[in-house]
Amino acid sequence: MEKSKKNKVNESPTGLHLSTSPLRRVVAAFFDLVIIVAGSMVLMVPAILVYTEAIIGPTSWRTTALWIATSVTGALIVILDIVFRVVFLYKNHGQTVGYRYLNIQLVSENGDELKLEQILVHSITIVFLSVLTFGIYYIVELISFFITSSHRGFVDIVSHTIVTDAEAVSTNETNNITGGTN
Repeated sequence: MEKSKKNKVNESPTGLHLSTSPLRRVVAAFFDLVIIVAGSMVLMVPAILVYTEAIIGPTSWRTTALWIATSVTGALIVILDIVFRVVFLYKNHGQTVGYRYLNIQLVSENGDELKLEQILVHSITIVFLSVLTFGIYYIVELISFFITSSHRGFVDIVSHTIVTDAEAVSTNETNNITGGTN
């Protein structure tokens, strides 16, 4: 009885398994974060150079230049993060670099093909909640992955998506084409 109840909780109406391992999601997110941080460090080089100049010989002009450089750099990092997530999820059918490495995939919760709007909501929500909460959002999301039976986070619910094993998606698509069952 318990096993059949668990299967109902961990399946969407289309039969996709929702229960990808929370640990796999965390490791995939870490892979993606490393790539984003590396790109961010490259973008920070001009701001670091301006900062160095402002420290060596402080003037009002250098202070203004530092403020402008850090503001532009921050905006570029946010844009880089959003573009990275959107491009990879859209071009790779719901897989970022980390998702691909761990063989998991972001899919629409109703079984339809992932829409660009869902990807945008998913990506922008992650970036802005992490910026607005100074990263605390990641801790809250991590806890929700482990304590909820479906291993979904706030961003999954808002964007109407689920993260599942990539094999489950391909098996479900094959069964839908051939008329088979899961």
